[in-house]
Amino acid sequence: MKVLVALLLTLGLFSCSSNDPKGILDEEKMTEVLQEVMLLENYYQSKYGSPSVYKAALDSSVEVIYKRFNTNKKQFSKSFDYYAQDPELFKKIQAKIIENLNSKHL
Repeated sequence: MKVLVALLLTLGLFSCSSNDPKGILDEEKMTEVLQEVMLLENYYQSKYGSPSVYKAALDSSVEVIYKRFNTNKKQFSKSFDYYAQDPELFKKIQAKIIENLNSKHL
């Protein structure tokens, strides 16, 4: 999980700036896709530990998520960068993910 948090923070810090939302996933869809990707990354991290061991399997699994949400790696990355530029909006997305996950465990 620490690797996931570090990855997300790193991607957010190094995202390029753009005010053009063209080709960006809407906030709701981004929240759903990011939630699924984070859960998958957490699963692989807890099961295998070292990213070098599970990277190929994780990449294949994430592709399935992209297909399910009718997106791709490029659009997801662009959207992640876009939302990460606005810390308050990104916190809102993260809070929604936490809320979604908490409601599933009640």
